[in-house]
Amino acid sequence: MKYKTSDLAGLLGVTANTIRRYEKNGYTVPERDSSNYRQYRENDIFKIAIIRLYRKHGFSHEEIKAMLDGTGEDTSRILRQRLAETEKEIERLQNIKLWIENSLCRSEELIKSDEKFIHGRCDDLRYVLFSDGNRFLRESERLEIIKAFMYDVSEVHMIQLWRGSDLSKSFSAPPPSGWAIKKEFFDELPDKIKNSPYILSYPSVECIMGVMQKHPKNFDPRDNHSKIARKFFESAHAYMDKNGLSHSGDAIGIIENSLSDAAGILVYMPIVNIKP
Repeated sequence: MKYKTSDLAGLLGVTANTIRRYEKNGYTVPERDSSNYRQYRENDIFKIAIIRLYRKHGFSHEEIKAMLDGTGEDTSRILRQRLAETEKEIERLQNIKLWIENSLCRSEELIKSDEKFIHGRCDDLRYVLFSDGNRFLRESERLEIIKAFMYDVSEVHMIQLWRGSDLSKSFSAPPPSGWAIKKEFFDELPDKIKNSPYILSYPSVECIMGVMQKHPKNFDPRDNHSKIARKFFESAHAYMDKNGLSHSGDAIGIIENSLSDAAGILVYMPIVNIKP
């Protein structure tokens, strides 16, 4: 049986232009009738249907053409390469899923927060700063690390840092800001980055956690260096005094939900128990 271009397009759920494009790519060579109209046979249906399946599963036209023109070994090589790429993509999507789950968890913590503090352990983090007070840190190696954090790791957080020695003082300048990633992601980065002196550690320790403030949309996290921060840390110290605790290091804040009206900073403060 012979089929017109429109018949083949309707049968395969594509446009006539797609059928003609497949002919241009050399996938099929239709016969011509006495009026020079294209005519296709059953074999053309099978071939184009299989090509559509390969396209559906992400194979490029170059890969498909190589399989059509090559040997069984060529097909196996291309399939193995696509399998490896797919496994890598699955890993990437799993990391994205984890990032979304963690972001959702912190988002709901922010929504429910009413300035209460809870106990827990912070994540083991590695971070790099891009500002310190009113000073922008612009060393080329530092900027390369920031680029790697932002684009080579699936889960990255914008942070602010408050020095432990300053937590009982007024804040006259913005806190240092930077990017942080969990240690397990950091371990996957090249040694050149991991060994940089610009990389700083924030180990997993016992801490109290609280939300500094819920902000309006489009807030600037660097504006939280005076009255807001002082009020938050005064409340944190009052909580610690009440529970026989004392801060034992730098406080780190993870900026969350910065695109919504529940934006805020989830602050971790390392603690020690000083109760007799």
